[in-house]
Amino acid sequence: MEKLPLRSFGATDEYEGSIPSLVTNKLNQVKMSKIKKVDEITDLSVYTKFTKDEGMYQIQAGVYSMVEAIPGVSNKYGHDISEVELTFIIGNKKVNYTGFRALYEQLYGTGTFNVFWSEKCAEFEKEYFKTTPYKHTK
Repeated sequence: MEKLPLRSFGATDEYEGSIPSLVTNKLNQVKMSKIKKVDEITDLSVYTKFTKDEGMYQIQAGVYSMVEAIPGVSNKYGHDISEVELTFIIGNKKVNYTGFRALYEQLYGTGTFNVFWSEKCAEFEKEYFKTTPYKHTK
């Protein structure tokens, strides 16, 4: 195997040795600047659980939200509610969603459940904003 001169690897007369040692020598000569923190954003994943007694049945609700601190605004947060999950309870037992929907529509008419569901989700979202420790911007 033929030995190649150092120059073919980028070495100069002032440095001897391998390429990694050349790089290390150069890095040691460079003055490093300080790292400065310029911003920090806080994002929280929040799950809040509620319960409401409707007399004949109870509703348990889970509100899933992402909460983000608003940069430059002290103690104010933006909220993104991704889901409101409703669970229905009759006689202290969780009821299957499909069964509760069928029962509700038998009592109040076909097609009424979707409106009921939307109203209950909105009600729990409103309660979430009232009770969250992360005060939201308007």
